[in-house]
Parts: sequence; structure tokens; C-alpha cells
Amino acid sequence: MANTYNPKEYILPTDEPEAYRLNYQHKLLCDISGGLYRAPLDESKALRVLDIGCGTTNWAIEFAEQYPNASVHGFDMNESNEWEAAPSNCHLWVANLESEETWPALEDAFDYVHSRFITVGVKDWPTFLARCLDNVTPGDWIELQELICPATCEVNVSASESSFLR
Repeated sequence: MANTYNPKEYILPTDEPEAYRLNYQHKLLCDISGGLYRAPLDESKALRVLDIGCGTTNWAIEFAEQYPNASVHGFDMNESNEWEAAPSNCHLWVANLESEETWPALEDAFDYVHSRFITVGVKDWPTFLARCLDNVTPGDWIELQELICPATCEVNVSASESSFLR
């Protein structure tokens, strides 16, 4: 796939402190949410998975290691040194989610499409969501993990009941 990255399009740093922050954020999110994902996936089948905006690729690598029969694909605007640690069932490349070239190159549909905190990279949400829908197998899952402001909770839990607030 052609490299469609333009450094002027990405507004966050791509240095080592930012990689550390992203890796720490990944660990916190997994601890808080109880794992890598929330979608009710059929873990018994060999899943074809897409991670959009894979960044330092912790999520994609951990998913590929946890499900060795899965075929995990991920792309980001920047390549990361961590990509070298990817197992053989994890395929990573540089691409821009806003580019017309990126989506047709994906070829087959996915059983699960995942992204996390990519708001800064999405300029056209209706087009992005349409592309996600076009690339997921009918009846399967798209999971977008984004911040909602003001913050909300799926379950009505008081601060005194929440273990991670103690």
C-alpha cells in the first residue's frame, strides 16, 4: 500500500515520550474496561480484524497474541518501532484513514473493526463511518472507543462503589 502520510496532517507528537504516553494509556484502558474490547465477538472462529489508527500497535499485537487464529490488520499515519514485535498474524502498514486509496486496498471485509481515540484524525465522520460499515461483514462488529465530553458511564455506579476510583 502506498504511503499517503503527510506530516502536516498529524497534530500530535510522534516522539518517544508520546509513545510512552500511548502505551501507558493502552494499559490503563485495558485495566479499566476489563480487556482489549467490549464487542461480543465469537472467539471460536478465526477472526479477520482491522485496527484503525493502530499507533504503537499494542492493541493489535496483544489481540493477535491472544487469538493466534485471527488475522489482525492495522494501519496508522506513522510507523512505530513497536511494529517490529508484531507476530506473524499481525499485518501493519502506514496509511491515512482519510485517504481514498486506503479503503479499497483492504480487499476483504472484516469480522471486527476497532479504533480508539482517533478523533483528532477524523475530519469527515459520516464518510469514516460509512467506510467502516463497508468493510465489516454484515452482522459483525465495529467498536469505536472515543472520549465523550462530558464523561458518562454505562452503568450507574457511585464513586464509593467504583474500585478504580479508590
